[in-house]
Amino acid sequence: MTAKQSDTGRANRAMGAPRNATIAFAMLVGITLLDIWCAQSLSQRAR
Repeated sequence: MTAKQSDTGRANRAMGAPRNATIAFAMLVGITLLDIWCAQSLSQRAR
């Protein structure tokens, strides 16, 4: 377990913070767009 955690930490450090931030931002944008699209389609269906 300890070896696995250290491997993960090393991989995260190798990847770098900017890439992690970019992935998180992309996921956030995708979720937001999906949420907006779902709300619009639901409101159109209700009409």
